[in-house]
Amino acid sequence: MAVLVAPRRSQCGVEWIACCGLVMGMVACFDPHPPAGVPCGNGACPAGLVCSPATNTCELITTNVADAPADGVADAPADGGADAPILIDPHWVATGGMGAARHSYGAVNLTATRLPNGKVLVAGGYNGSVYLASAEIYDPAMRTWSATGSMAAARVWHTATLLPNGKVLVAGGYDGTSLASAELYNPATGTWSATGALPAARLNHTATLLPNGKVLVVGNSSPNAQLYDPAAGTWSVIAAPLYSHYKHTATLLPSGKVLVVGDTAFTLTTSSAELYDPVAGTWSATGSITPARYDHTATLLPNGKVLVASGYDPNIANNVVGAQLYDPAAGTWSATGPLAAARGRHHAVLLPSGMVMVDGGYKTGLGYLASTELYDPSTGTWSATDPLATARADHTGTLLMNGSVLVAGGQGATAALASAESRE
Repeated sequence: MAVLVAPRRSQCGVEWIACCGLVMGMVACFDPHPPAGVPCGNGACPAGLVCSPATNTCELITTNVADAPADGVADAPADGGADAPILIDPHWVATGGMGAARHSYGAVNLTATRLPNGKVLVAGGYNGSVYLASAEIYDPAMRTWSATGSMAAARVWHTATLLPNGKVLVAGGYDGTSLASAELYNPATGTWSATGALPAARLNHTATLLPNGKVLVVGNSSPNAQLYDPAAGTWSVIAAPLYSHYKHTATLLPSGKVLVVGDTAFTLTTSSAELYDPVAGTWSATGSITPARYDHTATLLPNGKVLVASGYDPNIANNVVGAQLYDPAAGTWSATGPLAAARGRHHAVLLPSGMVMVDGGYKTGLGYLASTELYDPSTGTWSATDPLATARADHTGTLLMNGSVLVAGGQGATAALASAESRE
């Protein structure tokens, strides 16, 4: 979405121009800004930027709307000269490529975990010929990737969950056979260590961090649901869901309950949906969405509703273009505006503006997609935005601390991808 802005050359200097405009009730700085990797030095940064102690680089900041100009646009010189307002659109910028091409092999779960320091951990996957144990770290300040410790087991179709202690739990997956092993990544040392094995091997499952700090794992095994306790490093079996789930989504709601949607059963005309209540330890049905789907995305909106977008309907053996909203207060589903392009194996990211961006994916009969769309919750409509530089599915999509979105890896038209790009 374009933002009308005015350069503040007098404050920022000729070489670094910070641009500000009113977006969603906040004054925010956007590109162009000091290039990634510029150090803070003695802590001083150009006006409109602050020194991040996590990365020691100058970062964007936001200020209260009370500090904004009344019209939400910085004043332009009366002569309309070089400092007149300019129009800036978000765009995709290539970053350094990963050391290894990797994708999630026909599913949505190639993992990317934003760490507390703002860096991103990508672990495992499939490169088109072998399963990977390697892991890499993306540094947003430098826009580069570097190797970190490898997992003990190669795996794809696993989950990765950031725990409250800052470590990352990787669980289950596939290396030619289903896995029950689990490992912990320690960002402080860049190393992995074993933790308790799951009671049952599983793949293409989901893992959700609960408010009590435990991790709920659901799908594709029997027993069908398990809890991981980080304090003890152990797993326990809990009550089984009402439905089977595979290539589904799990969304933590503001209430603390978890919404699980989707299945790959080929006999369903609607996608089953249910709620897990971690306080009561019980499952309850909560309506179904039509048509049935898997390989979709589910995004929690600022208003508390959940947007489920596109996916694959086994009843028609094709992707669906429709999107649905789940209302936790009513426990009901309703249709919202359809996407311009049906897709599955894509990614969806909630942007700081409150809009949802869907990027890439795969369309049966059409192939890999580069198209990107924005969903506006206030209007219930989708609009096209800048496409990816490279068509891809089975990739990662991560919101960075500065509001950029990092897309990495995936499957392309001819091969696994190591490339990455950032929407800034």
